[in-house]
Amino acid sequence: MARRVQKGINRWCNEERQALETQLRELAAADARVQIERWKQLHEQEIRLDAIQRSSAVTRGKVTEHIVPYLPGFDLDPKDIRFLGTPIDLIAFKSLNASVEEVEIVFIENRRISPLGAKGPSRKL
Repeated sequence: MARRVQKGINRWCNEERQALETQLRELAAADARVQIERWKQLHEQEIRLDAIQRSSAVTRGKVTEHIVPYLPGFDLDPKDIRFLGTPIDLIAFKSLNASVEEVEIVFIENRRISPLGAKGPSRKL
């Protein structure tokens, strides 16, 4: 009889512990959600400004990629330039419009082009 009582007590203890653990997990999850929402409210304006700045930078970069061949200091003929975008920004077929038999191919990464339009390092094949 004592064993049966002890088993019953142990089962009750285990059930209570599991119920308390479940309740504790639920409370911790609810507290985490509240803290995240509070953090979002405090930092929402900052997050939005950052998103706007990043978007603006991407737009400026895309525009720059298209106008770089026409800027002073860019030593390739804009007619020889083709925009790819990814993974290489621009590709130049040097002397393509000059009707020469041998054409030099130049891959250009726009992030290596200075704001003044001077061509930075590029890889030639």
